[in-house]
Amino acid sequence: MISGSLDQRPLDARIGIIGVTGNLNLSNRDFNSRSPGAQTAAATDVTADTSGVGESVPGQSTDPKGPNPWQSIGEQQALFRYLLDQINDGIFIIDPDTGTILDANRAAYQRLGYAREDLVGSHLSTITVNTDKNMSLGQIAKKGVSANGVIYEEYHQHRNGRRIPMEINSRLIELDSRSYVVAIARDITDRKQLEEELRQLTTEDSLTRVFNRRFFDESLEQEWRRMMRMQRPISMLMIDVDHFKHYNDTYGHIAGDVCLRQIAGELMRQMRRAGDIVARYGGEEFAVILPETDDATARALAETLRQSVEALSLEHIGVPDESVVTLSIGVATLVPTASQSAIRLVSLADKALYRAKAGGRNQIKS
Repeated sequence: MISGSLDQRPLDARIGIIGVTGNLNLSNRDFNSRSPGAQTAAATDVTADTSGVGESVPGQSTDPKGPNPWQSIGEQQALFRYLLDQINDGIFIIDPDTGTILDANRAAYQRLGYAREDLVGSHLSTITVNTDKNMSLGQIAKKGVSANGVIYEEYHQHRNGRRIPMEINSRLIELDSRSYVVAIARDITDRKQLEEELRQLTTEDSLTRVFNRRFFDESLEQEWRRMMRMQRPISMLMIDVDHFKHYNDTYGHIAGDVCLRQIAGELMRQMRRAGDIVARYGGEEFAVILPETDDATARALAETLRQSVEALSLEHIGVPDESVVTLSIGVATLVPTASQSAIRLVSLADKALYRAKAGGRNQIKS
């Protein structure tokens, strides 16, 4: 990609670069110095034959003695248009003052479901998500586009409304006292899918699809420090499935896995805030981190979880006083201080859980 000022480039090179955009003005002096035939060719927009059969590259010599130099500005324009349309990444030429799309190659407009004439002349808000039509490119995201270029990610919107994640490489160029932004847009859908799969592998429990122990430990430390700065309470629920070993022995481990998935799903359904974290702590134990939550609120949520799982009516015969799967829950709440660590909160919740189990199970203790 050409960057920075182009004033020091040879005139032919400058004309060739301008030729890629079609909509940018050629120098009248150089244009008019050509023959009438060359002027006609210069005004012609060439579209490549994508079939690859019998395709003629603009500017390609048919002289058996060898290639000839380009004979006209029009041939240069045609060649550069042809080359741009062979590139798989989308290329946009943008007016940085108005946010208007001045030109685009085939990959840019076809990937978004447009014809070239529909996209050229429209505002960036036509293709970008959450863009104000009254804002210029520099104001849109304060990306700091300069001659040195900048790389960032954003969503482009297909004509049918589908959002496509893009990596944008933007660069400001100066030509004949005018500024243009050249933006290369690369579809990163596959990369984002791989990133999400990796995230799931590293943060989710493969059986229950709630967060795993590693993510729990990391999140607890982060929330503990955050609550310490804010001097706000943080609560934890430690949850155990009652008599789960007996359940596995009675119904089998496959049924036990199904049971754990159903319980995990119910715990997730009862969460009301995005910041609340449900994790599988180990075996048949789950843990919930509740930032900015006092003891009374945490106890109320714990009772809701206990009742909602009991209401699932998952059969569990052969245990004292129960015919369905139930939970025992320990609740702990602290306002973090520098003299304590998050381990203290875990220890208190674990001790409360022990009291709930020792007291007969299917209950909460704090």
